[in-house]
Amino acid sequence: MILLFCAASLTLLSADTPPAAVTPTVATTVPDTTRNRPSRPAQLLRVGLRTVASPDLALTYERQLSARFSLAGGVGYWGDTFRSGSVTHNADDTFTYDNYAIRERTYGADAQLRYYLRRRQAHRPLSGWYGALQVYTYYQTARTRHTTFVAQNRDDHNQQTRAQLLFGRQWSFGSSLTLDTYIGRAFYREAFASNFNHYSPIGWGVQAGWRL
Repeated sequence: MILLFCAASLTLLSADTPPAAVTPTVATTVPDTTRNRPSRPAQLLRVGLRTVASPDLALTYERQLSARFSLAGGVGYWGDTFRSGSVTHNADDTFTYDNYAIRERTYGADAQLRYYLRRRQAHRPLSGWYGALQVYTYYQTARTRHTTFVAQNRDDHNQQTRAQLLFGRQWSFGSSLTLDTYIGRAFYREAFASNFNHYSPIGWGVQAGWRL
């Protein structure tokens, strides 16, 4: 009897006790910050031959400014040595032989603003047809040495800055390789006596590049 009473009491207590509250689970979403992160500007490194101004082998870095504009800068070097000789017939019917060498070295630097002629559809950065304005400056040395007429030995130097207009195309191959080809015209003047002579030679350039 006592056992039945205790069991009934426990049953009543269990019925009167409210169930434990269940805490709802709220799903949290981690925002994707990569979508709003600005993409890195396209950039590349080129090396090749240029002949618009003084010929040189140039190393050029180009960086994208916008969908159509880019800024480039480079340095160049060219070395050349010319050897020859002369024979002088003297009054006493003897001959004087003289060998000489002219060694030239050219160091150049440039800055370029490039405008890509893009079509309406999407186009790969730093590729396609373009027009460019370039400022090129170089320093050139010439050393002349004679074996006999040593009084004619001399050291010369020359420095010039030239504006250039370029038109060309940069080609893309695969994911990294590029080929830059262009023609251009330089504009400069040189002093001669009391006058200035104006020049505008035409040249070309070819540079192979690698996207960074």
